[in-house]
Amino acid sequence: MKKETVKKETVKKETVKKETVKKETWKPHTTVAAIVEKNGEFLLVEETTSRGNRFNQPAGHLEDNETIFHSRGIARNLSLET
Repeated sequence: MKKETVKKETVKKETVKKETVKKETWKPHTTVAAIVEKNGEFLLVEETTSRGNRFNQPAGHLEDNETIFHSRGIARNLSLET
């Protein structure tokens, strides 16, 4: 029988300092808008911009507790515009 030699190495253990890294969460500014029609007429909002007066549809940004799947954000922005 052939005898095998096993080489043993001493490994120095180092204490690794764990750093707490705050991971940033991407929070987009989601815009919601509405098209409101009644009897063939559409609701528009007149806005003053750097390029003059513009007509736009009622719109705004969602709040933190609102989602695009609930009409709360759209309804809130409509009530602010009208």
